[in-house]
Amino acid sequence: CGALSQYNEGHYAGPRNYMKLLTARATMNGIIVFDFFEQWPTAARQIAAWLKAGRLKSVEHIESGIARFPAALIDLYAGKHVGKVLVKI
Repeated sequence: CGALSQYNEGHYAGPRNYMKLLTARATMNGIIVFDFFEQWPTAARQIAAWLKAGRLKSVEHIESGIARFPAALIDLYAGKHVGKVLVKI
């Protein structure tokens, strides 16, 4: 959802231009993965096919060694990297 970097902040930042919702008469809804749980098997097959065909690319940041785990975890919660943060042991 893009909120991981805010988990430890103690407060959450909202959209800076939320007044635009009013003037545009727009609606903003929150969604969570569990809203679509029944569709997961179909989605997983489709995503796997896209990855295999090269139509979808996985972005990863890989740290090497268990000693790098604390720094990798801190970077994860700080939103320092795009994509998956992994520690290779």
